[in-house]
Amino acid sequence: MIWFCTSSRKRQRGQVLPIAAAAFLVMCALAGLAIDASRDYLVKRDAQNAADFAVLAASKQMSLSGNLSSPPAANSNAVRAAHDFAANNGYPTQWNNGCDNSTPTTFSTTWFDQPSTPCGATTGFTNKVQVNSPPIALPGNPVPLACQGAGGTSCIQVVITTQISQLFTAVLGIPFAYVTVAAAALAVLPNSSINAPPPNALILYQPQSGCNSSNQQCFDETKPVSRTQLSCTGGTNNCPTFWVNHGTQPSIYGYDGSVLVPAGDYTTVQSYGDMVIQDRTTICDPYNGAVCSKNAVIGAAGFAIPGGAKIYCQKFGAGAAILTPCTTTGQSSLNEIDANQTGWSSPFYWYPTVDTSALKGCGSLILNGQPVYGPCTPNPTTPYLIEPGKYDYIVINHGTYEFDQGLYDILGVAPVNTLTGGGYLANGIDHSRETTGNDFDLCNGGQPNSCPTLTAGVWIGHGSGGFGAYLAPVKGTCTAGGTVGADGGGGDQTIITGSNVVFRLENGSGGFVSTGEVTSLGLAGAGVASQADVGGSPLFIDEENSSFIHLDGGNPSWVTGIIYQTPNANGGGFEYNPSMSSSGANPPPITGQVLAYSFTTFGGSGNPLDFSNGYGTGSVPSVANSGKNETTVISSVSLVATPGMPGFSTFTVNYSDEWMMDAYDIYVKINNGSPQFFSQGIWTSTPAPGDPLPPPTNNPGDLNPAYPSTSAPGTYTIISATNPTPNDWLYTIPGGSGATMETKGNWAWGHQNDIPGAASGSYTAQFKYNFANPDGGYLSITIFLLDGDHCGDYAFATYTFKNTGAPGPGQQTVGSVQLVG
Repeated sequence: MIWFCTSSRKRQRGQVLPIAAAAFLVMCALAGLAIDASRDYLVKRDAQNAADFAVLAASKQMSLSGNLSSPPAANSNAVRAAHDFAANNGYPTQWNNGCDNSTPTTFSTTWFDQPSTPCGATTGFTNKVQVNSPPIALPGNPVPLACQGAGGTSCIQVVITTQISQLFTAVLGIPFAYVTVAAAALAVLPNSSINAPPPNALILYQPQSGCNSSNQQCFDETKPVSRTQLSCTGGTNNCPTFWVNHGTQPSIYGYDGSVLVPAGDYTTVQSYGDMVIQDRTTICDPYNGAVCSKNAVIGAAGFAIPGGAKIYCQKFGAGAAILTPCTTTGQSSLNEIDANQTGWSSPFYWYPTVDTSALKGCGSLILNGQPVYGPCTPNPTTPYLIEPGKYDYIVINHGTYEFDQGLYDILGVAPVNTLTGGGYLANGIDHSRETTGNDFDLCNGGQPNSCPTLTAGVWIGHGSGGFGAYLAPVKGTCTAGGTVGADGGGGDQTIITGSNVVFRLENGSGGFVSTGEVTSLGLAGAGVASQADVGGSPLFIDEENSSFIHLDGGNPSWVTGIIYQTPNANGGGFEYNPSMSSSGANPPPITGQVLAYSFTTFGGSGNPLDFSNGYGTGSVPSVANSGKNETTVISSVSLVATPGMPGFSTFTVNYSDEWMMDAYDIYVKINNGSPQFFSQGIWTSTPAPGDPLPPPTNNPGDLNPAYPSTSAPGTYTIISATNPTPNDWLYTIPGGSGATMETKGNWAWGHQNDIPGAASGSYTAQFKYNFANPDGGYLSITIFLLDGDHCGDYAFATYTFKNTGAPGPGQQTVGSVQLVG
């Protein structure tokens, strides 16, 4: 028995040793795994920090570029910042462009520490850095909501993959693993980062007191107001800071500062000197969404003047707040002002940033209906398209012309025509049809010698001399050049259009003049953040001298953007005819804001000077058409929170015209992001970098217009299709997390006028864009539409809305990390 027990204990002691050895191995394995996991976590955290730094540096460079409408380009500052910041924080790679992949709407690239590594490699390197704009979805790291849909090119993503040596798994033949981290950041252009002045509708510099009459335009309160031939000098001229002339009944609508971050109630009109009100005047402050209307006192911050300045008026509107009572004597035929007065504060003097260094020299232009000539002669397919550049002066006496998008730097002043007799082609500004009754402040007839010195840097008018023949559009050729203005032009009538154009009139130049003889004027300044050479400013005119900006033209005529005169001016100012656009269905004659030495209205009554919806400017991509800007096709717009979809908004545009809406060319942009086209779902060819949008070849649309058909290619939910009566189609944007476009009513793919058997009529349609709210307290939304006319008359406008989702500004999103390989 004793032996049995002893033998049993020995056998038990022998069994403990392998168990202990096995337990030791398990503990070693657990310790190895713990060490590996700890090292993996530390490396992941370090890589994540590097990705965060790199993406924020890249995003900062994107915001400084002033343009988020397209992704960053290869070799751009944003891409280089991503590479360099990743390297400086411990993840160096070899810079090269071998893996660049760029399209009009996307950019991506990859760098490795081993220069011979293939672009798609997942192993065989120590460090790999990728850049994507828009961001792409990765396992456990979805695309941030703010970077989906139209806002995608405002975002950039940095992905870092790095190799980690392993301890425990190396024993098992797995010597290393790979860690991948990602970070995305949104580049936001808040109001303060766009080079634009404070949102007052009208800021005037001419002082009421302290004016040195020897070298400065002044107002003499002892004399009646007067002005002739763009001058305030001489014994009979006497120009106040703010002058409402007889018969004009102007309305000035301000900006709703409640949509800004931070919110503020900005005064609509700031006049540094006297105001003379000789016709009923409305100055509206739409703060907190108030609706402006003519002859009504709306908003607390209507206008402000400093102490000592006078308001020559008959009375204030009912209920108006008054700090400076009307001066009812000293000026004739005074009238009512409908506005609340607020306290004066010194205005902020703004100076635009303009870079003219890249412009080519174009000489000078005197156009009498002939094709554009000189050093900047356009492409033969666009003979009546005026190219941007440096000009001594530009004179248009006759003809249909279009200004191509870009910057026009004007250096001098134009000569006045000296030729007479039938059929002459004017050799300067042709004043011969200007009369005192029709052209306030200009010539008084008896040409060509009654105004030998009345000149400007840019003069657009209509003389009585000879002119070139008009070239009519030829059916079927309006897409041949693939650019706006490819057809038609010249002739007798003066018809001027242009979008995304800026005129800078240098110190040695003169003013900008459009006369009452102009048949039609439609010019839009730079889109917000669309032109780097003007600092992203929505600028239209930058006058760096003391001349006048004089705007007149046939109804409807209009301009949009910032009209600016330097605060260093000692004379001149801005004057316009409200009856340039006198029907409620027409656009305002002036959309945007004015900063000038003085302000005058003349002519007749009409639509308001309207800043309530922002600058009203936009950049048209190379949509092929040679029509005119016909903003009346947009009857109304709205923005509401999307029911049942938190974080989404729906932008609605209502359309009406004698032809159906061209749905092939519709696009919309959010905060000047990439354009989203409704027709993307039927494009059968992929646009190459630099190609026009929408693509003109191999796609249903402008080249072969047709009514919608259920057999059309693409992915749409066809809610109804009953041609040619109203259709309702829904397009779900790929990768948009539910973003959609819906077009319903009377629409076609392309220009209805070119569809056999089509007839004009009374057509209505509606476009809806449902999108994820980007960051920021407000949204800038640009819409572009074409009607169904042959070649298409277009309408584009930019609207500013309070963000219905109101997410926080400047959000940074950092992706999760994942161990792979």
